[in-house]
Amino acid sequence: MLDSAQFLFCLGLLIGAMHSSWFSTMPMPSVRTANDYIWFLLQVFSGLLIGAMLPYWFSAMTMKSVGKAALAMVEEVRRQFATISGLMEGTARPDYRRCVEISTAVSHVPPV
Repeated sequence: MLDSAQFLFCLGLLIGAMHSSWFSTMPMPSVRTANDYIWFLLQVFSGLLIGAMLPYWFSAMTMKSVGKAALAMVEEVRRQFATISGLMEGTARPDYRRCVEISTAVSHVPPV
């Protein structure tokens, strides 16, 4: 089992190896001045930043759509408890069809 210092050392070696292999096989642009090099580094950094952000953005959009679906279901259950007499006592049956319709309708809506 690795302790934290050994883990960080191995992680640093891995990142260094990946960095050197990526930059050795990557076609470098024609860098003429320091401004060209800085511009190239900014493009790489912005690409990495956007690429790292995408999974979190898609996860947030998915959570947002699931929250909307859950709210619609809660509102329907509240409506049924308010309008169907005997539901709290267990003498009446709830309208399952409407809940299934809500779930089905929301599942076909894209999260974006």
